[in-house]
Amino acid sequence: MTVTVDGHQRLETGVTPLAYALTLCLDPSRDSVDGEIRIRVQVDAPRLAVRLHAQALQITHAEALSVGQPPQALTARMGPNGALTLDAVRPLAAGEHTLSLRWRQPLTAVPEGLYAAEADGQRYLFSQLEPLAARRVFPCFDEPGFKAPVELTVRAPRGQTVLANSPLAERHADGDAVVWRFERTPPLPTYLVAVAAGPFDVVEAAPGSCAVPLRVITTRGKGHLARYALQITPRLLAALEAWIGVPYPYGKLDLVGVPNFGAGAMENVGLITFREQLLLLDPDGAPVHDRMWAEIVIAHELAHMWFGNLVTMAWWDELWLNEAFATHLETLAVHAVSPGYAVPLEAIRETDRVMAHDALTRARAIRQPIIDGGDVLNAFDAITYGKGAAVVRMLAAWLGEDTFRAAVRQYLQRHAHGTACTEDLVAALQAASRQPVGDVLRGFLDQPGVPLLALHPVDGDRRRWRYRVTRHRPGPATDTDRPTAQWTLPVTLRYAVTATAGAPTPPPQTMRLLLTAPEGELRVPAPVAWLHPNDGESGYYRWRLPPADLETLLAAAGPHLSQAERVALPGHLWALLEADQLTADRWCTLAARQATHAHWHVLSALIDGLRRITSACVSPAQQAAWAAWIHALLAPHVARLGASPRPDEPHDD
Repeated sequence: MTVTVDGHQRLETGVTPLAYALTLCLDPSRDSVDGEIRIRVQVDAPRLAVRLHAQALQITHAEALSVGQPPQALTARMGPNGALTLDAVRPLAAGEHTLSLRWRQPLTAVPEGLYAAEADGQRYLFSQLEPLAARRVFPCFDEPGFKAPVELTVRAPRGQTVLANSPLAERHADGDAVVWRFERTPPLPTYLVAVAAGPFDVVEAAPGSCAVPLRVITTRGKGHLARYALQITPRLLAALEAWIGVPYPYGKLDLVGVPNFGAGAMENVGLITFREQLLLLDPDGAPVHDRMWAEIVIAHELAHMWFGNLVTMAWWDELWLNEAFATHLETLAVHAVSPGYAVPLEAIRETDRVMAHDALTRARAIRQPIIDGGDVLNAFDAITYGKGAAVVRMLAAWLGEDTFRAAVRQYLQRHAHGTACTEDLVAALQAASRQPVGDVLRGFLDQPGVPLLALHPVDGDRRRWRYRVTRHRPGPATDTDRPTAQWTLPVTLRYAVTATAGAPTPPPQTMRLLLTAPEGELRVPAPVAWLHPNDGESGYYRWRLPPADLETLLAAAGPHLSQAERVALPGHLWALLEADQLTADRWCTLAARQATHAHWHVLSALIDGLRRITSACVSPAQQAAWAAWIHALLAPHVARLGASPRPDEPHDD
């Protein structure tokens, strides 16, 4: 009986790709692409069928080449969602074989797989293969766990430039066409294979300006917009190499502006593609916001060269290993290169936005089980990126930056050009730190929700140095169906002790805790003048203080709060309001104190909170008074900034 296989079902492990030799005929003026491939595979036991992937490909030839055997024709059987089964008449023996196939692929303008795009009357071809579209370009084992080297040859008309993952090995004319042969890549998952063709502008970085050959590629006539990316990319790359401690692992680096691109950017090995407005801009005239986000996106994709490309997740449920680390490292790299943007504060704001979603019943876990390919797209969301990055930031703060970085370097070196899973990272972190990293990570990866660290006064403790500490999953008071959750929670408190009469005020101190039980008692070494439950907002948790302690924190410690703590404060207060632990007018009284600070991230966080209050709490009858109050609150900043930009004004303005 013939069994129909669905391409979303995970492949068997008994057939492993060892290498791809891929040839494509790319002509942007045509509506189809012809291709042929030889896939060298290892078969673990005799079999009559090989499962792999191909979708929307018209396969015209398939055969198996085996040492000591004549070529054997294979029957190509297509199934739903890109399933391809190659049936043999004689069993393929255990050992190495080569699968040889030819096909034709129709071209569309949909930015998936290999597609056509037009700009200023010129036609181009681009690829976008993540997560499941490599099968739309060539027959392959289209899962991240199957990494194999790729040798690409492209036949294209004269006048076209062809781009690929690796450096060009050689190019020669063949009649009216040019044959481009590229160097063999290191082992890649299929979703990172990339190719492009068209009449591009190619702008090279100045010799010696970058540690690796660097180019920015644009559609014709836009090469003059490559200057900013060429200036900033070497600095971002150097910052990443300095932190990671592993040199850039590929032979060249091309950044390509794509006129029709569904994603923001894509981290293809050596050939990163971008939505044009995120890469191509005039450094002299582009707004600060545009320049900042160009740097963030470039840094994110560069970080993937290590996290995702050099070391690849074994399966899509480990996507956080790619995206959380790239999101965390984008912040570190941009802050090292352009500290004026204060991107660590943008990361704090993103954490607040993620927490608001993560507190809901419908929130999913970072490491959600992905049974088959049909679930893959669900993993690409703010939980994987934003919450994942916040958890990475928390681990680094808890373990110490040096220990954390040393463990990550060991992880990358141990699994270079291979695949890894969370437990591989945990093993490296635990070996370096001798801390129960697995217990902490599993709580944040495998269940949704935000811990709430609540400090309660202890009866009779008038000197305020003992607190009862509880942890639970907070959320809106109306959301009564939230499942319970528990965490092993790293906590860093910052506090100031009460000064004795006539003595100078002692500097603030910190205390690190690892909370393993739902409830316990906290003893501060001396009576506290004020206490902040999340030093520098390094931990992924909400917090609640007794009302008197909250008032003391915001009054007495106001000058001592860090910018990160100021940015996070409106979100923490909003979470208390949602849980009926704070009234709207009290939120306004406490949060409005942030309006005296000029930093744009602090004000933006306050304004985000004011929008929430406006939407949820202000009745039609209150709108006029509410508007007047907001005008009075923000009028000093309106007057300070003015209506138009001024020459040489600081980033904040």
